[in-house]
Amino acid sequence: MLHNDWVILDEAQSTNDVAFELMSKNKAGHFTTIFAHTQLYGRGQQLSVWESESRQNINMSVILLPYNMQVQHLHFLTMICSLSIAITLEKILKENVSIKWPNDIIINDHKIAGVLIENIIQGNEIMGSVMGIGINVNQTHFLPYTPPATSLHLITGVQHKTLDIAANVVGKIKELYDYFLHNNRAEIKKMYMSKLYRLNTSSMFYLKDELLIGTIYDVNDFGLLCINFENGNQQVFAPKELKYYY
Repeated sequence: MLHNDWVILDEAQSTNDVAFELMSKNKAGHFTTIFAHTQLYGRGQQLSVWESESRQNINMSVILLPYNMQVQHLHFLTMICSLSIAITLEKILKENVSIKWPNDIIINDHKIAGVLIENIIQGNEIMGSVMGIGINVNQTHFLPYTPPATSLHLITGVQHKTLDIAANVVGKIKELYDYFLHNNRAEIKKMYMSKLYRLNTSSMFYLKDELLIGTIYDVNDFGLLCINFENGNQQVFAPKELKYYY
């Protein structure tokens, strides 16, 4: 069903796949949003599976059609999307929500939301971007994960309206994207860093098969995670190059 710039589906294999299909047929505009009450084959980073019980959660994809956006700014889309979710959830929960680099949404060491951004790139320019967003809203039982999963209902004890929350997230994405267009990149990064999980805190990480102690101190201009290790090494990491220890 179409509703303004929203496509609301009872069921979809993957909202990201629907988004790319619409883009390929020139049927999607800037900020067209695909929302599925049931997503059968949601996916996360690096082909991981995203679990979502039917009609209980937010499964949506937001299409961006950037103009003259360079690949080196791609990580700002990750910051904008994850910040929009975190800020929206904080208003509901009235407590701090963190972002585990690059884009997992964490509350009390439990994961409540995740993001998968997929892009169409030509040369050095981003021609299109799809922000796949999964937020655990009313689901109460999850498979065992690391970190463990949680939901708004498990935290608050009440049911929440998924479409209302989704609309607030999209509104915040539009607001922060406008910030980006007006060259407020430093402010976006400042906001992101203020919510970065385990920032400036001694933590343990798995690097290949080795368990190391280090401290996250920055996310650099390429969106890479910067860590000072106890052995004196400073290293930067792309997503999935290391794991957090819980």
